[in-house]
Amino acid sequence: MQMRAAVLPWFALGGLTLGASVAEAGAGDHIRFGSGGEFTPSLSLAGVYRTNNYLTVGERFGDGPEDATVGGMHLNVRPQMALDWKSRAIELGFDAGYDLRKYFRQELTNLDRYRNFDARVRMSILPAAVVGMKLDSGIVVTGRETEAVNSQDAYLQQLVSRNTATLTVRPGNAMELDVGGVVEARSIKVPEGFVQAPDAPPTANLNSRLTTGIVSTFNWQFLPKTAVVAGFERVNSRWESNTIAASGDGIGDFAIQSDGSGGFTQCDPNGTNGSADCFLPVPNGVFTKFDAGIRGRFTEKVVLGAVAGFTRASFDSSTVDAPIVDPDSGAVTYQNMTEVEDSVKCGDRDTADGVNDDLRGFPCALTGNLELRYDLRKNHKLTGGFLREAQPVFFTNYLTLNRYYVGYSGRFADRHAVSLNFDVNQQNYRGQVIRNDLWYRARGDIGWGVRKWLIVDTGVWYTGRRSADGAYNDIEYDDVNIHAGLTLTY
Repeated sequence: MQMRAAVLPWFALGGLTLGASVAEAGAGDHIRFGSGGEFTPSLSLAGVYRTNNYLTVGERFGDGPEDATVGGMHLNVRPQMALDWKSRAIELGFDAGYDLRKYFRQELTNLDRYRNFDARVRMSILPAAVVGMKLDSGIVVTGRETEAVNSQDAYLQQLVSRNTATLTVRPGNAMELDVGGVVEARSIKVPEGFVQAPDAPPTANLNSRLTTGIVSTFNWQFLPKTAVVAGFERVNSRWESNTIAASGDGIGDFAIQSDGSGGFTQCDPNGTNGSADCFLPVPNGVFTKFDAGIRGRFTEKVVLGAVAGFTRASFDSSTVDAPIVDPDSGAVTYQNMTEVEDSVKCGDRDTADGVNDDLRGFPCALTGNLELRYDLRKNHKLTGGFLREAQPVFFTNYLTLNRYYVGYSGRFADRHAVSLNFDVNQQNYRGQVIRNDLWYRARGDIGWGVRKWLIVDTGVWYTGRRSADGAYNDIEYDDVNIHAGLTLTY
């Protein structure tokens, strides 16, 4: 309370100072304050029609394909604000937005969404000094539609908070080195009661993860518009639950259970214990990432970024406490999983124990980003690229992603804009769950700048998921998004 009492006067003084020096501005000019501050509020309204609101597949929810996908329209409202302030001592950036989604059809009201939110604060202390500091803190709450059509809420919700603090050293005007730490918290929830373990109360908490470690970035701008860049990160990834209860359709190929003699075998949902001890192991891991390359403008029309690196991930199976059900009493005990053999890599396992799958070796650990942009003329750009990265997953060890993308953006008469984008994503899951998915996305948008403060836009998006080898048709879906709306910016 004493600290709060000491800080409040400074906030009050700052608020009075900013309020006293706000410059008058018209709509679309933003709100300027002080000698280097700008505040930009905006509001977006859009009507959206989607052909597959639950992202369902096949004939799962009806007698024919027409019953499987549910189309419908909703209203999307997004108020947003951005604040930027610069001085010799500090540079501050803040932006936040809130999404409200309301469906018009009564049977789709479990898709109404009032929780999506995102905010980020970026601060650079002594931005021009030889030694300074950077703080970057963000939080995102999002919801992904699930097939829980009869639940009160039909979203898989994720909350991600990532916070980074680094010490900045600038040996010269063109060189900058940042070294510091990162803390990321991720919480994943499902509709209440939708996922539940046998003989256990329903729970909406699917899993959560805490990631801590060190980060470092290097930037040397050896030419006015070209720089050598590098980055390093080493983090510990710790899950709250290292076993995900697995029951129902679709898990037979992956879930395991105790074989009664200290080992594990493929789950048998129809066995003596039913699926009471079927689970997916999610071990804690250590991720080490490094990349280096070059980014910049090489000619008047060509901008190139070429970065290559690696990600190595090792997992500790002893962090998984496997459930064991006594066939006579039904009592549940837990057995610590241990390394029974050398870790395999890249999903090359031949047992039911995929917890030993590490990410290491070539070409599995190779990562990078190659992006080429060609400026056709002023305000008209063509972009193409490839991205490869790896990340932990809440239901298996890790995911490697290959993304191929191409796009065009153009601006006409300063206010009218067109954008076309298409990307293909190969999502390769490794660990206990081994699955190869293809995820497609195509987007086309047109915006008319009716006024400096008013943009009317419309567009069509398509997303689709496929099983790359055709082995898991139950994950496949298509969804077309048709939208139109307006954005008002002060």
